[in-house]
Amino acid sequence: MKSCIPGLVSIIIPVYNKENFLSKCLDSVINQSFKNIEIVCVNDGSTDNSINILRDYEKKDNRFLIIDKPNGGVSSARNEGIFKCSGEYIMFVDPDDYIELNAVELLYNNLIEQNVDMVKGNYCIHDGSYKSTAYLDMSKVNNKKILSNSDDFKNLVVSTLSLNNPLIGSVCTSLVKKSCILKTNLFNINLVLAEDRLFLRELMEHINSIFFVDIIVYNYFLNSSSCTVSTKNILRNAYNLISAIPLFESIVSKSKFRIPNELVNYNTNFLNGIINSFFVMYRNKIPKEEIIKEIKKIITVDEVQKLFETADYSILSFHVKVPIKLIKKGHYNALFVFYWFRNFMRKLVVKRS
Repeated sequence: MKSCIPGLVSIIIPVYNKENFLSKCLDSVINQSFKNIEIVCVNDGSTDNSINILRDYEKKDNRFLIIDKPNGGVSSARNEGIFKCSGEYIMFVDPDDYIELNAVELLYNNLIEQNVDMVKGNYCIHDGSYKSTAYLDMSKVNNKKILSNSDDFKNLVVSTLSLNNPLIGSVCTSLVKKSCILKTNLFNINLVLAEDRLFLRELMEHINSIFFVDIIVYNYFLNSSSCTVSTKNILRNAYNLISAIPLFESIVSKSKFRIPNELVNYNTNFLNGIINSFFVMYRNKIPKEEIIKEIKKIITVDEVQKLFETADYSILSFHVKVPIKLIKKGHYNALFVFYWFRNFMRKLVVKRS
């Protein structure tokens, strides 16, 4: 077995059935202007040609470390990469995305120059036509070194996680000291949704400083086959959010940061995700009887009942408030009329754009 050359920065890529995207991702990594990297690819039980693509790249570049393991989910794969990597700093990249060719150099130089534990760059989102559709708004934190004992760290960093703001909600635009990551419980292998936020919320307890750079380092692609939008995973994602509730409660209750309404904000966003899953079921043409059956089952769960009671309805959208009201009253015919109208308007907006 060919040995991998250890790198100062370890780039961890969890891979599961991404043969159509993988080469673009790997090309962006091997061609980084910063050469002192270790490329840790964790094949998480792929059933397509992903492992063969990884082996081909391994033959060409001795900076690759290929880990082949049974399927356990993205959190399991990332954790395996953390355990096996040798770098002093870690960056995460998803296999259906790609990074700018100067991404590692930019993040590393800023981390060293600013003497921080974590540095975060900007990213853009691409739709199916590979057109840039969104950027993060980093105006409040750009080029700012924020210490963990400051009010800004609490108000501009930690609190944004509870508001579902992508400012720090993704692990894939950051470079972090491995020593800080190892102080956490790593990624929760039982979650397939919100695992990034849970990991980052815990990580915030263990870093002393962070620096933001408003330069694009990461390119995220909207992929209709990803686990977050695939029809077969809609219900799994809803129940996943339910199971995440006590995990966030535990971290917030023990936190050194005291942020007003932090747990309320998390609960509100979880309720938003659960309620929206019913509309996604409708949009994916799941029979009404089946949707009603699942709604009745989910809203009787104790954690969901608690969300109804503790959520801040003022920050929920009209598209969520109305279904909640109709579901609570059992007005399912009206609910599906509302869903029809919402779907009609959605198609109209997409058509015009």
